[in-house]
Amino acid sequence: MITDQEQSPKTTPIDFAEATVLSAIVDDIGQAIAPAVALESILARCIRLMGCDAGSVSSVDETAGTYRKEVDIGVQCLSGQVFPIKEGMTGEIVRRRSAVWFDRYDEVPGGHLDMSSRNSFGATIGAPLEWRGRVIGACVVFSRDPRRRFGPNDAQLLGMYARHAAVALANVTMHEAIETYTQKKAAGAERTRVLGEVEAVLRQARTDTLGRIDTGGQHPLREVVHDGFDNAMSAVRELAYQGDEDRNLEAQLQVELAALESIRSIRTQLVVTGSPFALNLVVIDGAMRVLREIIDNIMRHAAARTVRVLVAYEHAVLRLIVQDDGQGFATEQLAVAAGPGQARIVNWVRELGGDVAFESEPNWGTSVRLRFPQRLSHSSSALRIPVVVAAPKQIVTAGLARLLAWEQPLLAVVGECRTIDDVISQVHRSSPAVTVVSHDDPQQLVEWVRRAADVHADGAVVAVCPVGDYDLVSEVVLAGAAGCFMDTADGATASSAVVAVANGKTVLPDYIPCAWDGAYEELTSREREVRHLVGRGLSNKAIADELFISVKTVEKHVGAILRKTGLRSRSEVLARTRTAVR
Repeated sequence: MITDQEQSPKTTPIDFAEATVLSAIVDDIGQAIAPAVALESILARCIRLMGCDAGSVSSVDETAGTYRKEVDIGVQCLSGQVFPIKEGMTGEIVRRRSAVWFDRYDEVPGGHLDMSSRNSFGATIGAPLEWRGRVIGACVVFSRDPRRRFGPNDAQLLGMYARHAAVALANVTMHEAIETYTQKKAAGAERTRVLGEVEAVLRQARTDTLGRIDTGGQHPLREVVHDGFDNAMSAVRELAYQGDEDRNLEAQLQVELAALESIRSIRTQLVVTGSPFALNLVVIDGAMRVLREIIDNIMRHAAARTVRVLVAYEHAVLRLIVQDDGQGFATEQLAVAAGPGQARIVNWVRELGGDVAFESEPNWGTSVRLRFPQRLSHSSSALRIPVVVAAPKQIVTAGLARLLAWEQPLLAVVGECRTIDDVISQVHRSSPAVTVVSHDDPQQLVEWVRRAADVHADGAVVAVCPVGDYDLVSEVVLAGAAGCFMDTADGATASSAVVAVANGKTVLPDYIPCAWDGAYEELTSREREVRHLVGRGLSNKAIADELFISVKTVEKHVGAILRKTGLRSRSEVLARTRTAVR
């Protein structure tokens, strides 16, 4: 056996110019096609350039003490088979952690080729595949030429290809992990969806049953029925909490960090402290949603080389810290630099009953500290936002219900209605926080919104309007809608609008052409300030306090705004003001 530190007298000269050209081609291959195919292409080119006849690439798991044949060309098919790490050429490569070559294959300790292959192959050479300081695999090539001998030049050339193969192998491993994770996540999401529907059915049945047995709240069976349904819903929620063991926070984080390393070549570190406890799946999904937003911000803004994530399990509390060593920002510039992502993070964390803090220093990086409860309270349906969806067509109500529930776990759809009378009955029965209304007929949409808003004592109405129909947006707001999103909105936009309205905010599309667009220049600077504050929903007194003027002066400015713009009331000013909530 000879290593790359030793000399061999019979070596073949290498054309490194050709090797460099082919190396560039390999780079293109690795970027243009699937990782597994790239791995095989790299091996094939390596065999051809070195004037050999066969070869193989194996992945190494030093922790498990095994290696697996990933690709082989020109030898007996061993792909997919697993062997002890101390055997064969791969075992020697891992042990030496450098290139190794033999003049004859039968000199390889514990070689796995059958007798016919042993007799046909002569010299053999292999090199380690290294990734971030670890040996993750081995590349081996065989020659049938009895006169062929390998040496240091061959080892150098093979090492060049080993670097490309290491990248391809790392991508193969990452893609396999992501595929497995995606499949399990899809199964877990379907499981959660079904259990959520079961819980919604039980909740509806409880409401209907209690409504039938006693309208005054004094029936002797009322408490028994209420407790029975509550116990059933608690059992369903516990099933959802259990999830499957692979749908845990650390597993999902590892996939995200592996992708970050592969895409941006950022070194990552995950540290877990404390005794892990079972987390509510709503908390897991919400925390991962926040972490993905943070990671996305790091990729786009931070220019970081290292990202560290700490997961700390404390008493009934999950703490997360995400730190990067990027460019950082001055405290007063952090919100602007992070863009709307920071506002989304704050809203999502608060929706789960958690806290978030941002710390950043120029040239020192940024730190985000998060705290989440172990789980929502046992009666977690109280913390979820009950929602009713209404539209004349069942396909629309079903689509809205699934879209909202899948995008935002905090939303619990408690009813799907197809007539306005059904909406009114459902609101009386279940007291939803938000009713989402959609209708193909604009006049009917306005009427549905008006009637739904009239019966909503503690809730609010969100309308779904055709894209570009800003006049209809104004009409539904005047009819009583607290918010609106367009029918082209994605799940994130729709669910965010519903959550915001449930929290007492007004949500309208990003841009609404106002009736005063042409008369805007006629408004004085003070009138523009008043117009802006009216659009935010402030009362005359609140505006007076904000601007340090009298209420009568505010009324005078509002009258001037109405006269100059041709609007009829301050409600129409509110409806036609651009009000975007993030």
